[in-house]
Amino acid sequence: MPPILTRVARTRNEELFLLVALTVGLGAAAVTESVGLSVALGAFLAGLLINQSDFAHETLARMLPLRDMFGAFFFVTVGALIDPRRLLDNVPLLVTMVVLVVVGKLVIRAGIVRLFGETSWTALLTGVGLAQIGEFSFVLVQAARREGYIGQDIYQATLATSLITILLNATLVQLVSRRIGAFRAARGPRDAAPTTSRRSRAT
Repeated sequence: MPPILTRVARTRNEELFLLVALTVGLGAAAVTESVGLSVALGAFLAGLLINQSDFAHETLARMLPLRDMFGAFFFVTVGALIDPRRLLDNVPLLVTMVVLVVVGKLVIRAGIVRLFGETSWTALLTGVGLAQIGEFSFVLVQAARREGYIGQDIYQATLATSLITILLNATLVQLVSRRIGAFRAARGPRDAAPTTSRRSRAT
């Protein structure tokens, strides 16, 4: 973490701390843009840098109002970039991408968590929670389009897929969580017995 952020954090001046954290993020974005890279990549690297500090949680707590505001701007901006007519001409492509992202990421993430010895419920919830396109994908798809690796159809479908999967993800998380909770409550002690026995053996 930059020493200046550490010094500012110790002053307990919330306004100054927020201003310096924003300056670090905007400065990193400006530097990456000046060398021909993406602005989003610079902001991403600044976030990684701040996350390594002892004040990461404090920074996040103070950034939450700004995160919500920029989250709204994010959806508005992405929605403004989507061309509905081009999407209507490529509905099969859009449906295929949505299915691949949701089902593919769910199965892969759930399988990895299960291989590490977690319960099936934990693996399923983890897979469902991560079954969407991450924000960093916008950096990649814009770079790919700029270099000519993908066309406008793929670009538009990726933007639409990101919005659809984010909305589906929120719905799936709530639905699956309720169903798992109801199922485990119905099973009662029978569902808790394996966990208890495993803990006793580990002890």
